[in-house]
Amino acid sequence: MKLNNLFKRRRTESRGGESQGYLLAWALNVFAVLVMLSAIVSLSLRAHADEFEDEFDGVQMDIEDADDIIEDLDGQLDAYDAVVADLISFAEDVTDESDADPAFCTQTARLAYVACGYDAADDFWTAQSNCTNVSDPIGHADCRHFAYEDFEETTEECEAVLEAREDVCGNLGESRFEVSIDPENFVNPADIGVTVDPNPYFPLVAGTMWTYEGDGEVIQVTVTEDVFEILDVPVVVVRDLVTEDGVEIEDTRDYYAQDLDGNVWYFGEIALNYEDGRIVDIDGSWTAGVDSAQPGILMFANPMTGLTYRQEYLVSEAEDVADIVDTEGSAVVPAAMCAGTCLVTRDYTPLEPGVTELKYYAPGVGMILETKAVEPEDEEDAGEDDGDEADDPDAEGEEEDGDEDEEETLIRIELTEFFTP
Repeated sequence: MKLNNLFKRRRTESRGGESQGYLLAWALNVFAVLVMLSAIVSLSLRAHADEFEDEFDGVQMDIEDADDIIEDLDGQLDAYDAVVADLISFAEDVTDESDADPAFCTQTARLAYVACGYDAADDFWTAQSNCTNVSDPIGHADCRHFAYEDFEETTEECEAVLEAREDVCGNLGESRFEVSIDPENFVNPADIGVTVDPNPYFPLVAGTMWTYEGDGEVIQVTVTEDVFEILDVPVVVVRDLVTEDGVEIEDTRDYYAQDLDGNVWYFGEIALNYEDGRIVDIDGSWTAGVDSAQPGILMFANPMTGLTYRQEYLVSEAEDVADIVDTEGSAVVPAAMCAGTCLVTRDYTPLEPGVTELKYYAPGVGMILETKAVEPEDEEDAGEDDGDEADDPDAEGEEEDGDEDEEETLIRIELTEFFTP
């Protein structure tokens, strides 16, 4: 009995010891887990702290970069001041020239250059004004930087246009461009094709329609029956509609008049330019007699090779010039052809330096082909090359002619349909 009780007591003690062992092991496990969790949290916090520190260092670097950019911009502003100072000095030199100086064309070109420079300066300071409201240091610095880059690019364009205008002066001479218009010397557009012979290369017969295609565009030109007066001269409205993939991109109304000698005069245009179906600007629009704009001759009745003339004139808006390259050119397009009977003109404007358009006019039809090209640089025989191309408008498609013609020709627009009443 005593042995049995002793055995039970020992077994109970043994079970109590095992329970205490289990509790101790459980406690140690819980402690280990807590230690591990603590370590994980600590590592996570340290990682976030390192990330925050990196971001802070990055911001510090951005601010330092912005400071460097702003310092560079200060240097650019000094360069801007120098350009403006040169511009003012140039303007003073030009305006000091006497009106008795016969170089009126060159003076006009240089004064237009001054105006271009001041427009660039105005845009520059407007951009700087907008940059003031940009709070982000990098964004602010970039804004100022781009404003200076735009100014620098625009002033370079102004210089290129000046050179092109001076070249025009070299071709046309230094006389003032003043057109004397006598309304009595012009015919009623309604009589053209009825009692008045139309210009052979630009027939302004009401109802005549030309359709051109090229460079992904379709151009429809229509002589309307609309007639009104500009400078007391009756002008006919010719609509020029340009579409791309069926979407309208330009809708122009040109104003033409024919004089008693058969010459066609250009009295202005209203150009509606579209983007995504909306009118974005009317750049290139002008009307003779408004803001000093003057009419020019678009087409002579009896053109002579070598003649250079202005087709329109409004400084910085309409300055097209044409050279008569050939009166015996040849060309073949889907709707017409001419074999040694085409008039070929080289059209250009100093507002787009270096860009030329060769136009082929067939008698009784009008323009049948236009190629838009960039003249080769630094080549004395550039004019001869253009003349060769005028004689062979299909030359750019022939491999044996080399890559030069392909580089020069940018756009080729051909007459695909022609209708005359």
